[in-house]
Amino acid sequence: MPGDAGLSDAETPVEPHPPRKRYAGFAVAAIITAFVALFFEGRIPPLNIAAAVLALIGLRQIRRDPLRYKGRAFCWLAVALAIIVATLAALVEPSLAT
Repeated sequence: MPGDAGLSDAETPVEPHPPRKRYAGFAVAAIITAFVALFFEGRIPPLNIAAAVLALIGLRQIRRDPLRYKGRAFCWLAVALAIIVATLAALVEPSLAT
């Protein structure tokens, strides 16, 4: 055949299409944990910490394999929500000195 340059069917170069990106599991877990912390209005501080830690692990996972994972916005949103909820909880809680 013209244009094959003598290649058989087995040797024909096939362009593999890249695998479909999916959300990193830690990114999804981080945003869910942040929303749960928001639901509890910051009464459970370990939830805020967990959301931030999961988000950082998710960012690391995405950075290591960017062709496979997405969800960087979820991670940053989870960190922002954790900081906002922790700040508001600290402002609203009555002081222990009184």
